[in-house]
Amino acid sequence: MVEVVVAAEERFGVKIPDEKVTELATVGDAVNFIVNAAK
Repeated sequence: MVEVVVAAEERFGVKIPDEKVTELATVGDAVNFIVNAAK
């Protein structure tokens, strides 16, 4: 999951806090976080 988060941060210009990363159990969770962070 760490690789997914790092790639998403670089690609979409969002910062996902380390404490939030531990809550992201699936790629779908990461996608939802990124979509909401981009709003």
